[in-house]
Amino acid sequence: MGGDGGCRLGIPGATAGGYQEEHQEKNQQQQPQSSLQLLQRNNSQTAEFDALSNDVLYGKLKEFYTLESKYHTCLILPQESPREITAGARDGSAYVLRCLKVWYELPSDVLFAAINLVDRFLNRMTVKPKHMACISVASFHLAIKQLQLEPFNLDDLATISQVGCTARDLERMAGVIENKLGVQFGHPPVTALNFVRLIYILFRRLAMEMGGLFFDQFEKVIKLEELEMAIEILLCDVRTTLAVPSTLALALVCNHLEMHLGKSYSMQSPEISRLAEYGVYLQDFIGMPHEVFICAKSLVSQILHSYNQYSIDLTIRLY
Repeated sequence: MGGDGGCRLGIPGATAGGYQEEHQEKNQQQQPQSSLQLLQRNNSQTAEFDALSNDVLYGKLKEFYTLESKYHTCLILPQESPREITAGARDGSAYVLRCLKVWYELPSDVLFAAINLVDRFLNRMTVKPKHMACISVASFHLAIKQLQLEPFNLDDLATISQVGCTARDLERMAGVIENKLGVQFGHPPVTALNFVRLIYILFRRLAMEMGGLFFDQFEKVIKLEELEMAIEILLCDVRTTLAVPSTLALALVCNHLEMHLGKSYSMQSPEISRLAEYGVYLQDFIGMPHEVFICAKSLVSQILHSYNQYSIDLTIRLY
């Protein structure tokens, strides 16, 4: 699915949390801001996007599509290796960062920016396994600065994350990552999260045009918060780097629509058929090969099914 082929497998067992849990969002200002301020700005931005014409929204979609290749990396990691970072180590670190995001009540944007830094750094540099924890937590710290949020005390971050290194080590590693990747503060990466938010708005607008009971049902069962949680789960599986962000996001949204609206409408109904046609239109609009989309959609279903099954099994064991 894009990049270097699709031969590697991730680790279905790597996990933390559930499909429907905490969520937040993002943006940036000239001065450092709190996560609450960031959430408020994002809520207003979503409302602003919803008020824009379709032409402007499609322009945004094209803009994101043009920029995504600048930040995306296809990461191929070994399943087992004593001397290299493995897929399991990368995914495990991603889940640690997701836990830190929840602990500090940060928006999803921090998690996406942090893991984007991790993946790009791993793709560019030869890294020893013993440095993986420091790299991931340092990337988390750097992502907070990149988004111009108020930075946390590094001693506390080192303690809470149990990273096994000092605050000075984290600061030094963050500097290395910043220099190697040319990180620009105030300019966060374009990620699948950006596409999910925009594609959700476009589909919601279509549902609104269809109106009636269908729009009521759409509003009831299709929640942006749940889509953001799902894309976080996908982010924590390195296999999803095989798909570019736009493909991954559209595959997730279409899968989500089918899963939740399919409970009330048959797949052959006019309503679902129109949504499917619109999904094909969006693929064509940004030049996404249909077979690539189908592969991504299958991968999305597989990862989310494994994740939810693990959560169910864990709940059963706990009780």
